[in-house]
Amino acid sequence: MSEPQTETDVEPTPGPWKVEQGTVISQSERGHIKHIANLLASHPAAMAECDANARLIAAAGTAAQEAADMGYDPVAAVEALPELLEALESIAVEGKKSFPDAESMIRWTLDALDRAEGSDQ
Repeated sequence: MSEPQTETDVEPTPGPWKVEQGTVISQSERGHIKHIANLLASHPAAMAECDANARLIAAAGTAAQEAADMGYDPVAAVEALPELLEALESIAVEGKKSFPDAESMIRWTLDALDRAEGSDQ
C-alpha cells in the first residue's frame, strides 16, 4: 500500500499559466493543455470580475512556477510577495538617501527572501 501524498509532495502545474475564455490553462512543452480553473459568470455583468480573477490566478501560478525555478518554495514566495515589494520600495527610497542604515535594509530584504524560500516554516 502506498503512502498518501502530503501537501508538500505535490507540485503545482507547470507554467506559464494563461487565460482563455474564462479558463485558466497551462500548456506543456508537447502542446498538451491542462485546465486549471474555470471561472464562469452567472450574469453578464460579472464577466469582467471573473476575467480579473482568472488573470490573477494565472499570474499567481506563473509567478509560483518562476519562483520554484529559482529555488524558492512557490507558495511561500507568492505569500511573501507583499513584504518583498515593500522591502524593495524601501530600499529604492533609502537608496536615494545613500542608505544611511543599509545594514538594516539588507537584513530586512534577506529575511523576506528567507521567508520566500520557506525557511520560516
